[in-house]
Amino acid sequence: MKIDAHNIALLIMFSFSHIAYSQNPDIKRTMHWYFGYGAGLDFSSGSPIADTIFRTETMIDEATYVMSDTCGDLLFHGATYIEVDKDTIFNKNHQVMANGVLLKGGGSPTQRICMQQPENDCRYYVFYNGLFTSDINHLGNFSYAIIDMSQDNGLGAVTSKDNVLAGDINYPFSEKATAVSHCNNKDYWIIGKPQLDDKFYSWLLTDTGLATTPVISQVATIPVENGDGYMKFSPDGNLMAAVYKYESMIYRK
Repeated sequence: MKIDAHNIALLIMFSFSHIAYSQNPDIKRTMHWYFGYGAGLDFSSGSPIADTIFRTETMIDEATYVMSDTCGDLLFHGATYIEVDKDTIFNKNHQVMANGVLLKGGGSPTQRICMQQPENDCRYYVFYNGLFTSDINHLGNFSYAIIDMSQDNGLGAVTSKDNVLAGDINYPFSEKATAVSHCNNKDYWIIGKPQLDDKFYSWLLTDTGLATTPVISQVATIPVENGDGYMKFSPDGNLMAAVYKYESMIYRK
């Protein structure tokens, strides 16, 4: 769903991305962008070039994600695919990846998270929710899928999907999700938020896989929300900004 704070969130995202560009050794993983209806950018030449080869007019205009390799070559991308109303992962040829339709995601979410498993160039995790899925059995789920890029002759395949971490129709997770580096500079924390209370759930992703038992943090003040919004960490990981439909909050770690 579109929200009034959409432009604010984009400004925050681009500001953090600019700072991270000079600090992140894996910056080439971000060289390809797909978003909106028919929009894309390719930064692999050193300057942004319009890339409209993929038919993004068939995609929902929010929560797209793209992954490139450390050479800047496109690996895969995903978003909600209108033709099936499900979160869908596409390979570098813009074809639906093997087993790439995610049943527990759909609708028009604001954020999805895609992360490489630490120290594993072939395995990637995609985190998604079913807050607006058309399937009532999956409403409110916060789930993940695993991609193995060694499958299908290097085009990749989804080897595990629709694994529920938390949430259901009675305790739905919001559209907000984000990730931040662990203090060991190797692992990652994946953060999701329930819609109905003031808690944040964090899952640790390491070279051995995803820890499915979350660390639950509670804050003192939080707005009432309907699920919309964005979350984003500062480059040093000490602050997190959360954008809600009617207001924004900043939290310390």
